[in-house]
Amino acid sequence: SCIGLMLPAGLMQQSDVLYSLQAEEADDLTDTQARLWSLLKRRGSLRGAQIDHALRRVNWRASVRSLVRRGLVTTQSVLPPPKVRPKLVRTAQLACPPEAAQESLPDLGRHGTKTLVRREAMLRFLIREPGPVDVTWVYAESGGNLADLRYLNERGLVLLGESEIWRDPLGQIEVLPDEAPALTKDQRSVWLEVQSILRESQSGGGAQPVLIHGVTGSGKTEIYLTAVQEVLRMGKQAIILVPEISLTPQTVHRFVSRFPGRVGLIHSG
Repeated sequence: SCIGLMLPAGLMQQSDVLYSLQAEEADDLTDTQARLWSLLKRRGSLRGAQIDHALRRVNWRASVRSLVRRGLVTTQSVLPPPKVRPKLVRTAQLACPPEAAQESLPDLGRHGTKTLVRREAMLRFLIREPGPVDVTWVYAESGGNLADLRYLNERGLVLLGESEIWRDPLGQIEVLPDEAPALTKDQRSVWLEVQSILRESQSGGGAQPVLIHGVTGSGKTEIYLTAVQEVLRMGKQAIILVPEISLTPQTVHRFVSRFPGRVGLIHSG
């Protein structure tokens, strides 16, 4: 639940239970069990949230446990569909040979109008591009708009579509890979204790919390980086919580430079 507070709402999911009937008829049912039985028979298998909606202000969960013990109803843990959807952008690309597009340039509007200039600029830009292009680039290059693209599409000159783009908050960050520096005497003393606890946990001894106390600039972050490297070497993963959003840029740079291509960034919801 603590980690759940740090995750965006779209990534946070809570499991539900799917209830299904296993018999056509049943005897000795209470009023609540009979209502639940009738609901499942009429609508088929339902999730707990759906039953809550259908049987408002009814404590049906206490009743369904008896049906499960009798083998009349089965349960299965399920996850609801994810709320996060792919991010799509509208794209445009040339739909005909470049020669045919060149021949059509004079016929894209009335001579001497701004409409003709925009559409010609659009088509010339797409002739130079080998594949689908984000329409915002087309607009910026030509001064055109969606109506112009739709006109070219109706003429069979341009193909409109959609393309998924990846949400990568680290995509614009440029960092150089960094090697771990040699630990100072005090850092090494602390690290040996942390390493011992990590290895004990790896061997089944149970994870123990560790509190590192030190003033600003004493080298605590380097201990965290070294601990993450050790955990990754064990084949596990690590989560770093940044206590203040203003510290995020410098923390991200430290970890991305030490672990290039292995860092994900999630902001709290």
